[in-house]
Amino acid sequence: MPPSHLRAALLGLLLLGLCACSSFASLEQPTINVKAIHLLPGKGLLPDLAIDLLVSNPNSVPLPLRGFAYELSLNNHRVLSGVANQLPTIAAYGEAMVTLSATPDVLGSAELVQQLMQRPQAHLNYQLQGKLDLGGLLPTLTLERTGELPISR
Repeated sequence: MPPSHLRAALLGLLLLGLCACSSFASLEQPTINVKAIHLLPGKGLLPDLAIDLLVSNPNSVPLPLRGFAYELSLNNHRVLSGVANQLPTIAAYGEAMVTLSATPDVLGSAELVQQLMQRPQAHLNYQLQGKLDLGGLLPTLTLERTGELPISR
């Protein structure tokens, strides 16, 4: 291959790579909604929890979820934090349920229980903060979601 053809081919590959990177840089944030928090059978003072999240992908490319570091606060008390790495790939314009398991933070949970005993409530305000690793060339996304969860009696 003559040097001018080789140079043109390399330039073409470089431009293709730059276009691919720029399309990943413009990814829209996935929507993450807390659907439920369940108590799991556990050992010890505090039970383990399962947090069900509905993750929606508004992008035209699949989102391969590689890792998720998160913190959940209820009524402004940090009650748990953790990491997960057994996560699905969310299809382009698709959604999937993701379940995280966690052990509560003893101090934050005790403060929340004390607050609820003093002032019973019909719902809990939640704040979920997280960092979602999409792996490879895709950017890491930071998220923050807030909302209300009903307290079932």
